[in-house]
Amino acid sequence: QLSAFFAVLGSGVVVGQFEGNLQGLLPLSTEMNVLKAVNSAITLVIIACLYQVYWHSILFTRLQRHLSRGVHFDHNINFRNVVTHPAFVLEVLLCLPHVPPGVTYEFAAFSFGNLVSYRVEAVFCVINILRCYLCWWIFVQFMVSDLPMRHTVQNLVSIELIIMFFGYIYRLSEITACLLPGEKHWKCAWDEAKVWKTATGAEFIKENDLYIHNSMWFIFITM
Repeated sequence: QLSAFFAVLGSGVVVGQFEGNLQGLLPLSTEMNVLKAVNSAITLVIIACLYQVYWHSILFTRLQRHLSRGVHFDHNINFRNVVTHPAFVLEVLLCLPHVPPGVTYEFAAFSFGNLVSYRVEAVFCVINILRCYLCWWIFVQFMVSDLPMRHTVQNLVSIELIIMFFGYIYRLSEITACLLPGEKHWKCAWDEAKVWKTATGAEFIKENDLYIHNSMWFIFITM
Protein backbone atom coordinates (compact mmCIF):
# COMPACT_ATOMS: atom_id res chain seq x y z
CA GLN A 1 0.00 0.00 0.00
CA LEU A 2 2.86 2.39 0.75
CA SER A 3 4.45 1.76 -2.64
CA ALA A 4 1.08 2.39 -4.32
CA PHE A 5 0.72 5.68 -2.45
CA PHE A 6 4.14 6.90 -3.56
CA ALA A 7 3.47 5.68 -7.11
CA VAL A 8 0.42 7.95 -7.27
CA LEU A 9 2.33 10.79 -5.61
CA GLY A 10 5.19 10.39 -8.09
CA SER A 11 2.76 10.40 -11.01
CA GLY A 12 1.34 13.67 -9.73
CA VAL A 13 4.85 15.14 -9.55
CA VAL A 14 5.78 14.18 -13.15
CA VAL A 15 2.42 15.43 -14.42
CA GLY A 16 3.18 18.66 -12.56
CA GLN A 17 6.51 18.85 -14.39
CA PHE A 18 4.89 18.45 -17.78
CA GLU A 19 2.01 20.82 -17.05
CA GLY A 20 4.45 23.39 -15.65
CA ASN A 21 6.39 23.19 -18.90
CA LEU A 22 3.20 23.82 -20.82
CA GLN A 23 2.53 26.88 -18.66
CA GLY A 24 5.92 28.40 -19.47
CA LEU A 25 8.39 26.96 -16.93
CA LEU A 26 11.78 26.21 -18.45
CA PRO A 27 13.03 22.60 -18.15
CA LEU A 28 15.99 23.61 -15.96
CA SER A 29 14.23 26.26 -13.89
CA THR A 30 14.37 26.06 -10.10
CA GLU A 31 10.75 24.94 -9.88
CA MET A 32 11.27 22.13 -12.37
CA ASN A 33 14.47 20.95 -10.69
CA VAL A 34 12.69 20.85 -7.32
CA LEU A 35 9.96 18.66 -8.84
CA LYS A 36 12.61 16.41 -10.40
CA ALA A 37 14.40 16.09 -7.07
CA VAL A 38 11.15 15.16 -5.35
CA ASN A 39 10.51 12.54 -8.02
CA SER A 40 14.01 11.11 -7.49
CA ALA A 41 13.34 10.79 -3.75
CA ILE A 42 9.97 9.15 -4.43
CA THR A 43 11.63 6.70 -6.82
CA LEU A 44 14.06 5.57 -4.12
CA VAL A 45 11.20 5.14 -1.64
CA ILE A 46 9.27 3.01 -4.13
CA ILE A 47 12.30 0.77 -4.71
CA ALA A 48 12.76 0.41 -0.94
CA CYS A 49 9.07 -0.53 -0.57
CA LEU A 50 9.36 -3.10 -3.35
CA TYR A 51 12.40 -4.56 -1.62
CA GLN A 52 10.37 -5.02 1.58
CA VAL A 53 7.46 -6.53 -0.36
CA TYR A 54 9.69 -9.15 -2.01
CA TRP A 55 11.54 -9.82 1.24
CA HIS A 56 8.25 -10.76 2.90
CA SER A 57 7.11 -12.61 -0.22
CA ILE A 58 10.21 -14.83 -0.15
CA LEU A 59 9.77 -15.42 3.57
CA PHE A 60 6.11 -16.38 3.08
CA THR A 61 7.01 -18.73 0.20
CA ARG A 62 9.61 -20.51 2.33
CA LEU A 63 7.17 -20.81 5.22
CA GLN A 64 4.49 -22.19 2.90
CA ARG A 65 6.88 -24.81 1.53
CA HIS A 66 7.90 -25.74 5.07
CA LEU A 67 4.28 -26.25 6.16
CA SER A 68 3.09 -28.05 3.02
CA ARG A 69 6.14 -30.10 2.05
CA GLY A 70 8.23 -30.27 5.19
CA VAL A 71 11.12 -28.39 3.58
CA HIS A 72 13.60 -26.89 6.04
CA PHE A 73 12.53 -23.36 6.94
CA ASP A 74 15.33 -20.84 6.49
CA HIS A 75 14.28 -17.42 7.77
CA ASN A 76 17.55 -15.75 6.80
CA ILE A 77 16.91 -13.74 3.65
CA ASN A 78 19.88 -11.75 2.38
CA PHE A 79 20.13 -8.88 -0.09
CA ARG A 80 21.05 -11.15 -2.98
CA ASN A 81 17.94 -13.31 -2.50
CA VAL A 82 15.77 -10.28 -3.14
CA VAL A 83 17.64 -8.45 -5.91
CA THR A 84 18.01 -11.61 -7.99
CA HIS A 85 14.30 -12.35 -7.88
CA PRO A 86 13.12 -12.04 -11.53
CA ALA A 87 9.87 -10.25 -10.65
CA PHE A 88 11.70 -7.76 -8.44
CA VAL A 89 14.17 -6.99 -11.22
CA LEU A 90 11.30 -6.46 -13.67
CA GLU A 91 9.50 -4.07 -11.33
CA VAL A 92 12.69 -2.13 -10.61
CA LEU A 93 13.29 -1.72 -14.35
CA LEU A 94 9.80 -0.26 -14.65
CA CYS A 95 9.85 1.97 -11.55
CA LEU A 96 13.46 3.19 -11.45
CA PRO A 97 13.81 5.21 -14.70
CA HIS A 98 13.15 8.94 -14.20
CA VAL A 99 14.58 12.35 -15.06
CA PRO A 100 16.93 13.57 -12.28
CA PRO A 101 17.42 17.27 -11.45
CA GLY A 102 19.51 19.27 -13.88
CA VAL A 103 18.81 16.96 -16.82
CA THR A 104 16.80 17.75 -19.95
CA TYR A 105 16.95 16.67 -23.57
CA GLU A 106 15.00 17.08 -26.79
CA PHE A 107 14.75 14.84 -29.83
CA ALA A 108 12.82 15.25 -33.05
CA ALA A 109 11.19 12.75 -35.38
CA PHE A 110 8.95 12.78 -38.43
CA SER A 111 5.38 11.53 -38.11
CA PHE A 112 3.28 11.40 -41.30
CA GLY A 113 5.57 14.01 -42.84
CA ASN A 114 5.30 16.37 -39.87
CA LEU A 115 8.22 17.19 -37.60
CA VAL A 116 7.44 16.73 -33.92
CA SER A 117 9.86 17.37 -31.08
CA TYR A 118 9.65 15.61 -27.72
CA ARG A 119 11.27 16.51 -24.43
CA VAL A 120 12.61 13.80 -22.18
CA GLU A 121 10.30 15.10 -19.44
CA ALA A 122 7.26 14.17 -21.56
CA VAL A 123 8.63 10.70 -22.39
CA PHE A 124 9.42 9.87 -18.79
CA CYS A 125 6.10 11.29 -17.68
CA VAL A 126 4.50 8.39 -19.56
CA ILE A 127 6.97 5.90 -18.10
CA ASN A 128 6.52 7.14 -14.54
CA ILE A 129 2.73 7.10 -14.77
CA LEU A 130 3.01 3.36 -15.43
CA ARG A 131 4.04 3.01 -11.79
CA CYS A 132 0.38 3.34 -10.92
CA TYR A 133 0.02 -0.35 -11.69
CA LEU A 134 1.13 -0.79 -8.07
CA CYS A 135 -2.21 0.46 -6.80
CA TRP A 136 -4.41 -1.18 -9.43
CA TRP A 137 -5.60 -4.20 -7.50
CA ILE A 138 -5.77 -2.33 -4.21
CA PHE A 139 -8.01 0.28 -5.78
CA VAL A 140 -10.30 -2.10 -7.63
CA GLN A 141 -10.78 -4.52 -4.75
CA PHE A 142 -11.39 -1.71 -2.28
CA MET A 143 -13.98 -0.06 -4.51
CA VAL A 144 -16.03 -3.12 -5.51
CA SER A 145 -15.45 -5.78 -2.82
CA ASP A 146 -18.67 -5.01 -0.91
CA LEU A 147 -20.88 -4.16 -3.89
CA PRO A 148 -23.42 -6.41 -5.61
CA MET A 149 -22.60 -7.28 -9.26
CA ARG A 150 -19.01 -6.33 -8.41
CA HIS A 151 -17.60 -7.90 -11.57
CA THR A 152 -19.74 -5.61 -13.75
CA VAL A 153 -18.74 -2.56 -11.68
CA GLN A 154 -15.11 -3.59 -11.92
CA ASN A 155 -15.32 -3.64 -15.71
CA LEU A 156 -16.84 -0.15 -15.76
CA VAL A 157 -14.12 1.18 -13.45
CA SER A 158 -11.49 -0.40 -15.69
CA ILE A 159 -12.92 1.28 -18.81
CA GLU A 160 -12.93 4.69 -17.12
CA LEU A 161 -9.33 4.37 -15.97
CA ILE A 162 -8.23 3.12 -19.40
CA ILE A 163 -9.80 6.20 -21.06
CA MET A 164 -8.05 8.51 -18.59
CA PHE A 165 -4.68 6.78 -19.04
CA PHE A 166 -4.65 6.53 -22.83
CA GLY A 167 -6.22 9.99 -23.15
CA TYR A 168 -3.29 11.51 -21.29
CA ILE A 169 -0.79 9.42 -23.28
CA TYR A 170 -2.39 10.61 -26.53
CA ARG A 171 -2.16 14.21 -25.31
CA LEU A 172 1.55 13.78 -24.56
CA SER A 173 2.20 12.32 -28.01
CA GLU A 174 0.36 15.11 -29.83
CA ILE A 175 2.13 18.00 -28.09
CA THR A 176 5.32 19.09 -29.82
CA ALA A 177 8.13 20.64 -27.79
CA CYS A 178 8.86 22.99 -30.70
CA LEU A 179 5.95 25.14 -29.52
CA LEU A 180 6.91 25.08 -25.85
CA PRO A 181 8.95 27.75 -24.04
CA GLY A 182 12.70 27.26 -24.08
CA GLU A 183 12.86 24.87 -27.03
CA LYS A 184 16.38 24.56 -28.45
CA HIS A 185 16.25 21.77 -31.02
CA TRP A 186 17.60 23.02 -34.33
CA LYS A 187 15.02 21.13 -36.37
CA CYS A 188 12.24 23.19 -34.80
CA ALA A 189 13.15 25.97 -37.24
CA TRP A 190 12.03 23.80 -40.16
CA ASP A 191 8.69 24.45 -41.82
CA GLU A 192 7.63 20.86 -41.12
CA ALA A 193 7.75 21.65 -37.40
CA LYS A 194 5.20 24.45 -37.71
CA VAL A 195 3.06 23.61 -40.73
CA TRP A 196 1.64 20.08 -40.47
CA LYS A 197 -0.24 17.97 -42.98
CA THR A 198 -3.22 15.67 -42.58
CA ALA A 199 -3.41 12.21 -44.14
CA THR A 200 -5.13 13.78 -47.17
CA GLY A 201 -2.35 16.33 -47.66
CA ALA A 202 -4.17 19.37 -46.30
CA GLU A 203 -1.86 21.78 -44.47
CA PHE A 204 -2.55 23.54 -41.17
CA ILE A 205 -0.66 25.57 -38.60
CA LYS A 206 0.23 23.27 -35.69
CA GLU A 207 -1.01 24.34 -32.26
CA ASN A 208 -0.65 22.38 -29.03
CA ASP A 209 -4.01 21.33 -27.60
CA LEU A 210 -3.74 22.06 -23.89
CA TYR A 211 -7.16 20.65 -22.95
CA ILE A 212 -6.98 17.07 -21.71
CA HIS A 213 -10.73 16.43 -22.06
CA ASN A 214 -10.35 16.72 -25.86
CA SER A 215 -7.84 13.86 -25.81
CA MET A 216 -10.04 11.74 -23.54
CA TRP A 217 -13.02 12.32 -25.83
CA PHE A 218 -10.94 11.24 -28.83
CA ILE A 219 -9.96 7.99 -27.06
CA PHE A 220 -13.58 7.38 -25.99
CA ILE A 221 -15.12 7.74 -29.48
CA THR A 222 -12.41 5.60 -31.10
CA MET A 223 -12.62 2.68 -28.66
